[in-house]
Amino acid sequence: MELEIQNDTRVTINTYVPEYQRELWKQHAEDMGMNLSEFVRLMVQSGRRNFDIKGENHRNVLKVNFNDKTPGVSGIKIQVLNFFQKDGCLGWDHLVQKLTVGIEDELETALTQLQDENLIRYSGRLGGYTLLQN
Repeated sequence: MELEIQNDTRVTINTYVPEYQRELWKQHAEDMGMNLSEFVRLMVQSGRRNFDIKGENHRNVLKVNFNDKTPGVSGIKIQVLNFFQKDGCLGWDHLVQKLTVGIEDELETALTQLQDENLIRYSGRLGGYTLLQN
């Protein structure tokens, strides 16, 4: 897909990520000598182009195989490497805890929204959430 470039006017794009991820990105951006906006733009463009980032200011950049047959694993591998880089030695339980923090928050939000939309309900008698029949 090729897009014709009309102009280079900059626009704002909002995204929401877990706080720990933003902090990791900020640290990587600082390590690369750039601000967070530049870092996110560069990472997105790099991923879209399927190449490794290289350059004099880009030291300690992880190389990612974008042709990985298990693409979700690449993201986890990067996060795990970042954890080791930041914290040193980590055990299994600590790694699982660090990876699942954001997922638990997202699950809670999703369950609350589904209940507010009357799509599911919590049943104490059944011991869990159930779909509401339309």
